[in-house]
Formats: sequence, C-alpha cells, structure tokens
Amino acid sequence: MKHYTQILILTLLILISTISASGQTLNNKYFAIGFQQDGRSIPIENHQVILKKKTFTIVLYFRQSDSVLVNASFSPESFDQARAGRPLKDIPGFSDLGMAEEAFNPKTLLMISATAPHYWYYLNDSNHRFNDISRTNRMWVCRRIIGQVMYRDITRKTIPVQDISENELYLVFMKTEWTKDFSQQFEKQREYVKMIFR
Repeated sequence: MKHYTQILILTLLILISTISASGQTLNNKYFAIGFQQDGRSIPIENHQVILKKKTFTIVLYFRQSDSVLVNASFSPESFDQARAGRPLKDIPGFSDLGMAEEAFNPKTLLMISATAPHYWYYLNDSNHRFNDISRTNRMWVCRRIIGQVMYRDITRKTIPVQDISENELYLVFMKTEWTKDFSQQFEKQREYVKMIFR
C-alpha cells in the first residue's frame, strides 16, 4: 500500500509539472497556443475561440528558445488547407517570405496576409517578438498583445481591432525546420484556430 501511494504521488507530481497556469501542456509538442482577453484565458474548442472585438493576447508556450510561423488571414483558405492536412507547400499562407517585424511588438500588431506568415520567436529576454515573457512550470510563456491589425497585402493600412469590419479571423501556426543547405523546409508541428468575434 505504501509503495502504491508513492507511485501515485510521483505520477501526480510529474503531471502537475507539465501543466501551466492556464492548463497548457506540451507533452511531445514543440509549442502550444492560448488566448487571453480581459485578464483571463479564453478556451479553444474544436479549433475555435470566441473573443470580443477588442484587444486580445495570443500566448505561445515553448519548452525552450524556439520559433513559429503564423499566418493570419480574414480568408479561410489557408485554415481549410491546414485542417485538411495538406502539406506545407500547398498552404497559400506560407507561400511568400516572412514579414519584417519589430522586436518586442511595440505596436501590438498583427499583419493580415493571404500569402505571408509572421515569424515569431523567443531567443532570449533581449531578443524576441513578444510583449511579455515569463517562465512557468518549465515552459516559456510568450504573450503577444494584438491591439491593431495591418492589411499587409492591400493598403498596409493599420486599424484598431475594434474597428475591423470582419467577424472571423483565421490563424495557422507552423513549426518548421530547414535543411542545412536551406534547400528544403520541413514541417514539425501545425495548429490552426478560427477566431470568431462577438
């Protein structure tokens, strides 16, 4: 009985150590994603998250210094291809080069594009593209505040989130690696989320 109790306690400690304050786990994944608004975590259900049309935060959880490509679009094309399991090369939101961005996201910006992804990374506390970094339960918690969007493919106009006319936003997240000669890019993990503004 004593041996059983020790095993149970050890199992619980291991489980707890992999869970962050918001309930995220990485297990064998490179990253996990979350959303926050008004100071609380908003659940993702069936690859959908419902938010108010105002400033929100995208949270990335990394096991170590890492990066992801993120395509954001008001069109569902890339989301649908990602959900259908199409290979990276066939997803239009990753067909263009990444977009130039500022470190630390001072403009709280999300760029909307049908063809190009963001490149969000955490290298160390002085070199990243997030607004806030913390360490929780052996994970780096990287928060990127989204207060405005830029229509990158058309006018490059920037407007506050509360003023956008669209009610749905599609996000596709990709962890990739290149071969040493940069001739091929391999997908390691994908996630996709449809955001619905209410």
